[in-house]
Amino acid sequence: MTRNYGTAKLKNHIPGNAPGTLGAMGKLFDVSAEDFNKALLGDQTVITKIADMARLSDTAKANLPKALEAYRKIIESATRWLETMNHKVPGGLALRFFK
Repeated sequence: MTRNYGTAKLKNHIPGNAPGTLGAMGKLFDVSAEDFNKALLGDQTVITKIADMARLSDTAKANLPKALEAYRKIIESATRWLETMNHKVPGGLALRFFK
């Protein structure tokens, strides 16, 4: 529920003190300056959107080390396979295979 604050307004100090911050938020996180201001003023829809993004971010952060390790193993295995094939097959079949 949006509260009635009469004619009171908050001055936006971000553009003057940190130019580009709100633009970066929009580009990187899909949170516009308008969304940011709405959240500050209590818009529950926008607050829910931002909270959902934060939970998704926490999940990604928790899974990132496992995903990176899995990709490292895949790259390492593919590299070893290519090296093995190049040594075992005359003319380097693996290199011809991936050209």
